[in-house]
Amino acid sequence: MIIFIVNPVSANGRGKKIWSQLEPVLKERQLVYTVHFTTGPKHATFFAKEIRKESKVEAVIVVGGDGTLHEVAQGLIGTAIPLGCIPAGSGNDFARALHISTNSIKALEMLLSSKPYKIDVAEINNSFFVNGSGIGFDGAVAKMTNGSKIKCWLNRMKLGRLAYVIIALRLLCTFRPMPLTLTIDGRCYFYDNIWLIAVSNIPFYGGGMSVCPDAIYDDGLLDLCIVSNINRFHFLRSLIKVFKGKHTSEPGIIMMRGRKISIQSKKTLPIHMDGEYYQSNCATINVQRRALNVLHAPFINKSC
Repeated sequence: MIIFIVNPVSANGRGKKIWSQLEPVLKERQLVYTVHFTTGPKHATFFAKEIRKESKVEAVIVVGGDGTLHEVAQGLIGTAIPLGCIPAGSGNDFARALHISTNSIKALEMLLSSKPYKIDVAEINNSFFVNGSGIGFDGAVAKMTNGSKIKCWLNRMKLGRLAYVIIALRLLCTFRPMPLTLTIDGRCYFYDNIWLIAVSNIPFYGGGMSVCPDAIYDDGLLDLCIVSNINRFHFLRSLIKVFKGKHTSEPGIIMMRGRKISIQSKKTLPIHMDGEYYQSNCATINVQRRALNVLHAPFINKSC
């Protein structure tokens, strides 16, 4: 049996619309399936944890965005149940990284014909992320973006991925870089003027921003992009280049990799995990090697 978890309000109702396209196909093919519709935050995680108790589950397929996928993953990490995604959000970075079609019918066919494959995830402060986490400027942008009127308006125009850029430009004038201590695999670094630290399992977040363009989701490592000691003009120039991953050689940008990352600050840090916001003055991030079983496009390139 295939279980679908649908976020009907994803991207201003796109999840509901896509499900209305998928359901006739499932019935025509006489597939055995069950569908659950989320009604609020953490509801998808509840469904995923309940699904763990069931037998003969062939796969769980999310119809929603990266936020819904993030919630479902919390309940499936460490199990053998494959997780698939039919993109219906504003960013859809997970689907982009796994080469899943933006056409819902094609995406369904791809997932039904694919074989499960285990990928890495990252544990952060007793939770998990699949795509990436941003500390500092990125976290502050995520806080402003989630539920903003700009994002809702752009979603209606199918331009939701631009929400990050617009809000980032607004925040650029007021955000203050901060000092913090970063430890990567036991080696300690101190930065006195940090704009952001991005920790990525896949190349993309924020709706296609290639923050860590060389990130590989099954190599046992997390990629970091550290932005420090630059002025607002240079930060803006790097932001413009980030969608094509051309920012990595810009002044003030350091690219690193590690398995265990610790971040500490005297001030409260704005943090996001897969776009979901929270805050703390510290974060410990550990890679969990091949802890999530996923469905992906059959032609995808893997590290091994």
